[in-house]
Amino acid sequence: MVNNPNDPRRPQRRQQGRDRNADAGRREADLGATRDAPLRGRPANENEPASAAMTASLRRKPSHTPYYLAFVLSLLWIFLWFWSFSAAVLEKPNPFSTQSMPQTMTALAVLVLPLALVWTTAYFFRQARQLRQVSEVLVQTAMRLVRPQDIAADGLASIAQAVRSEVDVLVGGVEHAVQRASELEGIVHKEISAIERAFGGNEERIRTLV
Repeated sequence: MVNNPNDPRRPQRRQQGRDRNADAGRREADLGATRDAPLRGRPANENEPASAAMTASLRRKPSHTPYYLAFVLSLLWIFLWFWSFSAAVLEKPNPFSTQSMPQTMTALAVLVLPLALVWTTAYFFRQARQLRQVSEVLVQTAMRLVRPQDIAADGLASIAQAVRSEVDVLVGGVEHAVQRASELEGIVHKEISAIERAFGGNEERIRTLV
């Protein structure tokens, strides 16, 4: 068959061919994106209560109460220091002179060393609290590894509960379907009876006419 170059349908065919090629390209791009999609990085047991509790315990930050206490104690100590050493150090003309230097250094040491001790103790208390949280999580993990049967029992119990709920749903659906079938059967019987009565009435009319 010879193609007619003056056929008015040729531009429409070209446009349809371009549309088909564009659709094919989009489908290939969608398939490639689906194929190259990264796997989920969430663990399979993320919904387990024990694992969720341990993860939350690790993510929970220690309390800042030791720092607050250290701040309050520091303010009290600075107030006491000013009350005790202000007359001996601050009221002198030159507290850093050769004669006043020992007394000034003693006063500064009395001010700085307790503050450093208080803040260091607060820091160690906070770190000890964090280490305690980590150690509790490690102990729980070790107990779970020592007694794997408990984990298996919990998993089987959860699976059995899920299966039981699904079976209950299926049984409820079957009962509903049986009930609907009974209702439909009654409706069909009523319709058949009505048809039989109508057929009998029509038959009597025909006999009367004949």
